[in-house]
Amino acid sequence: MSKKSFLKYFGFMLLAPIMLTSCHKSLEDKAYEEAKQMTQKQCPTPFTNNVRLDSVTFDKQTRVFTYYCSMNGILDDAKVISRNKKIIMGAYEKNVLFNPSTKVYRQEHIHFKYIFRSYKNSNNTLLQFEI
Repeated sequence: MSKKSFLKYFGFMLLAPIMLTSCHKSLEDKAYEEAKQMTQKQCPTPFTNNVRLDSVTFDKQTRVFTYYCSMNGILDDAKVISRNKKIIMGAYEKNVLFNPSTKVYRQEHIHFKYIFRSYKNSNNTLLQFEI
């Protein structure tokens, strides 16, 4: 190997780790982008079982995904939600715990927050909890 080739090779080897780490995104950056993309491409979702996903955010400081949802029909009633709060929360908790796409986030102690608002009156929060 010539001296010139060696210097090029050696220079590349010194710069490669810097270039690779500068392209690496933190988990927080990845989560932020994922939430942003989901909101732009998939939200609002159609209503399924009287619930629709309106948007998703990720706060890098608190490390929390927040899912903003609307409830309509029979679920758009504070009394119904109050009577069924544990069932609703349990269903969403199971979804987070057994969903493979949340595993890496859960392992890094990232939390998931759900805010359910009335479809008829979006200022009325029917239920809010964090997993």
